[in-house]
Amino acid sequence: MDYKDTVKIMLNQGLIKKQKVDFSHIEALLLRAQKDIIAAKANLKIDEEVTYNYAYLAMLRCGRSIVFMKGYRSVDASSIKQL
Repeated sequence: MDYKDTVKIMLNQGLIKKQKVDFSHIEALLLRAQKDIIAAKANLKIDEEVTYNYAYLAMLRCGRSIVFMKGYRSVDASSIKQL
């Protein structure tokens, strides 16, 4: 199964929908992900669990920005399963 097939399936299942690409939104997500990485590094010696949480958030935001760049967005608030 390739990318196009996956997108068709997700559209048909109502997991994602088309959205106009908004580069300011994508940039904001990536800047927030960068802040999350900085926070993760700052907390590494203090609290390992917090570090993992910030790193996870950064990864999630980067994944969402890729989906947005392709012209789609998640329908569900728990968008991790779509990434």
